[in-house]
Amino acid sequence: MGRMTETRAFKTEHALFEFSRRKFNREDVRIMFENYNLMSKAALEADSADSYSHFYSVLKDFSRKVAGEDTRHQIGVRIDEPEVDLKTGIAVGHGRSDGEKYMFTAIIRENRDGTGAVTMMGKPLVEALDNKSWLMEMILMPFDEARLDYRDFDVNLVAEGKAMPSYANEIATFACRMAVANAITKLLPLTRIPLKKSGLLSVDRRREPGQFPGYVDGKRNKRRFAKR
Repeated sequence: MGRMTETRAFKTEHALFEFSRRKFNREDVRIMFENYNLMSKAALEADSADSYSHFYSVLKDFSRKVAGEDTRHQIGVRIDEPEVDLKTGIAVGHGRSDGEKYMFTAIIRENRDGTGAVTMMGKPLVEALDNKSWLMEMILMPFDEARLDYRDFDVNLVAEGKAMPSYANEIATFACRMAVANAITKLLPLTRIPLKKSGLLSVDRRREPGQFPGYVDGKRNKRRFAKR
């Protein structure tokens, strides 16, 4: 983040964040009230023009108190040992989405000739994704975030899901992207830092699974049998 952490706007945002985590005590609240009462109406209107300076005027003492604590941008990223097969140089990553419907395994290996390619079930991405360029870009996104050239690697995506009539959709591509990102981190552990920061290794668990074939409600109630 560089010098952005030294700006008044960042200090204000960090103070509000720590305040929401209830890091204050009674003395902090008393000082905040004093800072607010010392401000004239004209000063309050002037500081409110940029929508944050009036918060900084009230929280400046609290901001100095919590300045040294860990914040969201200071949280470190775990770096694991490389998990590469010594004989073949292959690393494996897994990704899934929508429960058990879309599950992929990415097999990656370094290609020192610079002629690497990404395939899905043995087919080129153009053929497997019905020539949808935005889905291909989504799968190649981990290489861009890690500042790597996908031509330096051979990647094959293998489907392991239970219901995949087609791979050319955003949900399946999300699972492919996660599998590729995990495989890259197993091969090159330092790439976990940009990939984790960009959210390519995370899943939103609040997302509800989609409709599963043969069931009425997710995967709980089966459809009633009808002969015709």
